[in-house]
This record gives sequence, structure tokens and C-alpha cells, in this order.
Amino acid sequence: MTVKDLYDKVVNSLIISDIELQRAIVYDADKQAMVIDSLYKGIPLPAFYLWEREDGKLEVLDGKQRIEAIKKFKQGNLLYEGKTWKQYAYDSNLQQVVDDTELTMIICSGDEEKKREIFRRINTLGVALSRFEVLNGLYHGQYIEGINDYFAHDAIVRN
Repeated sequence: MTVKDLYDKVVNSLIISDIELQRAIVYDADKQAMVIDSLYKGIPLPAFYLWEREDGKLEVLDGKQRIEAIKKFKQGNLLYEGKTWKQYAYDSNLQQVVDDTELTMIICSGDEEKKREIFRRINTLGVALSRFEVLNGLYHGQYIEGINDYFAHDAIVRN
């Protein structure tokens, strides 16, 4: 599904992101802008998990924060690099690139118990990286290798 298709389905209530299982919006403006930046720069977003209801509508099990960032930007309520969605119509190909970006959708179905179990697993199986692990993944070279060796057995420093 493209971003344009996703947005159209959200505004036409064919995809519902505000369901009882979901929390309120927690992404701040910077994180929301990072979603737009990822789309524009071709950096893949994580898969969206959707639940197919009997009436054919889809409920968002995972991806509400990203969907809301897209919706907010396209509706003019979020700035990306100081501009609104409409301002990009005149001086950039951003709108076309964002709208045409393909998103990975995983559509699940079944009974209510399965829906809640999928939600639980999506939200409990991941383990966040420590600041050191992120640093180690972003940078490389002798300096980082030396720090890694020096603190290899110090769990307090590594977290």
C-alpha cells in the first residue's frame, strides 16, 4: 500500500487508528517529522499491523504513531523542514515521493482473543537498545572498539 492509499483509507474511515487498544499520540513534532523524513529519503518504516474486521474495515494494531504523523503532515498540521504539505506543491517533488512510497502492511484476522494476543506480542517481544548499543551501531573504528573492549564486562556502563 502506498502512503497515498493509506492516507485516503484513514480519512475515509476504512482504516481506523484510534481503537481501544491504542494509546494516545506520544510522538512529539520532531519524531513525527522524522517519519516524513524517512518517507522522503527512502528509509523504510517498520511494518504496519492491521486487523481486518468482519465489515472489511481495518484497525491499526501497530503503526498509529506513524499514521498520525502522515495524516497530520498531509493536513497541514505538521511542519517538515519549516514547510507544510501544501508549501511543498510548488518547489519540490516531496509530495510525489511521499505519496508514492510503498509501505509494508501485515493484515491479520481471527477472533478477538487472537487480535489481543497479536497486539500483546507486537508490544512486548522487542527489547530497546541501550544508548551504548545504539552508539556502537552508529559509529565504528578504533576509538569505539577500544571503548567496547574497555567496558566489555561492565554492565552498568553499557546501559
